[in-house]
Amino acid sequence: MAVCAAAVLAAGHPAVGQTARILQFDAPVQNFGSIRYDAKPVTVRFACTNIADKPVSIVDVHVQCGCTIPSWSKDAIAPGAKGYVDVVLDPASLVGPQKRHLTVIATNGDYRKYNTITLEGEVLRDETLDQIRHPHQWGGGLRTDLDVIGLRLWKQGTVVERPLSVMNDSDAPMRMRWSCPSRRAKVTMPALIRPGQVVEATVRYDTSGLPEGEYTDEIYLYVGDVRYGPIVLKGAVER
Repeated sequence: MAVCAAAVLAAGHPAVGQTARILQFDAPVQNFGSIRYDAKPVTVRFACTNIADKPVSIVDVHVQCGCTIPSWSKDAIAPGAKGYVDVVLDPASLVGPQKRHLTVIATNGDYRKYNTITLEGEVLRDETLDQIRHPHQWGGGLRTDLDVIGLRLWKQGTVVERPLSVMNDSDAPMRMRWSCPSRRAKVTMPALIRPGQVVEATVRYDTSGLPEGEYTDEIYLYVGDVRYGPIVLKGAVER
């Protein structure tokens, strides 16, 4: 027997596809302006109103990343009354334009509804995002994302591959080559890096003949006759 939607709603249960909201945010998108990365965390309040006919509770707020920490009204919000979600943003690891979407989950006791609130603004710092991602400076404008590459534990004889990101932070093209004193490591990447360019290298390490246990090795970068490094390789082998 078919059941009409009106009967379902009359019984106090929302029909499939129920779209009635229970919270309304005064300003679901807020801009915190421009702040420096070394400033204190900024707190932005998103005020909301219960537009349902029953008390509404905020049960959770989902975030995109660890740089935003939410808190919210813990008591049930009466019909017509105000509640809030506070969002604390820590700019320490950020740079450039920012936009963070948070999902607010609320219930009136019968069903849950979701609201999206958005925090946006800009974080200023002296370094670019690529510079931040390549913190290890070797001289002459050469930067890498790692100064130690972990190779983990492998069976003896395995050829291990690991990525290494390299940046030319100078104003001139940079022609590079690599060296490993033990000859176990080989690095594959473009020989020429343009100014400001970031390239991905592949470090391959041959564990053949290594004794069982932990090992440490090194690779060096050469620009012309100038040697930079070492970048340390650490791993272990088992028979």
